[in-house]
Amino acid sequence: MGQDAGDGNMRIVSQGGGRGPFWRFLMGLVLVVVALMIVGVFAARTEGVRRLCQSWLTGRVGMDVTVGSTRIGWPYDLVLENVETADFAQGTHGFKASEIRLGPGWRSGLKLKVAKGQLRLARGVGDQWSPAVFEGVGGLPEKRIDEVSRLVVPFRRWLAVSLKDCTIQWTDADNRVLTLVTGLEFDCSPVSLPGRRAFFHRLAVDEFQVVGGATCVKVERVWLALEGQDYIEIERADSDDAVPDFWEYGE
Repeated sequence: MGQDAGDGNMRIVSQGGGRGPFWRFLMGLVLVVVALMIVGVFAARTEGVRRLCQSWLTGRVGMDVTVGSTRIGWPYDLVLENVETADFAQGTHGFKASEIRLGPGWRSGLKLKVAKGQLRLARGVGDQWSPAVFEGVGGLPEKRIDEVSRLVVPFRRWLAVSLKDCTIQWTDADNRVLTLVTGLEFDCSPVSLPGRRAFFHRLAVDEFQVVGGATCVKVERVWLALEGQDYIEIERADSDDAVPDFWEYGE
């Protein structure tokens, strides 16, 4: 506070007011982030990014993978379109997807969304399944639904997963279909419970067909998994068909 001796008026002088260095730093940081995000929107559509994603997937899956195009989708997801492993159209094991999205998650670090995905698994010698990266899915039809909780344990803390309108085929070494699932939807994400870490799961199918065995339609299960407890059922929906053993919790 001080007094202006020239005109006799008292004036208040703020000692810490105004937009100081820290404010300018924050605004500069925001502008840089926004600029990088804008650059990312255009860069994601380039051939270089498409090839980079294609190469990364090929290394992870252990098979040649093609990616039709890449882009940034809302809110800021990396979107891969028309993804397919080599020779999938000719009936070999592998996968394809109309769209794969990877972006920041809410309670998880990342979220993965797959739309209109198809996975074809082939049983080999010694009950080994190909592609090997999906081997954990290979034995699911002979197990119970709580096995799904254990299957996602390695990544469920940091990755939320959402599958929509997907198909899975399990085939033998001669490419004969053993089990077929269509219209599959699956969601897995962390949820908050007082004092406990929990994970939400939802699994639904339009049709679950075991060749030479039971076939059921419109089946859904919703459950929670806790540390040390794989299956706490919240909701179930069955049609009038006999439900294969997979859909029942195995103690």
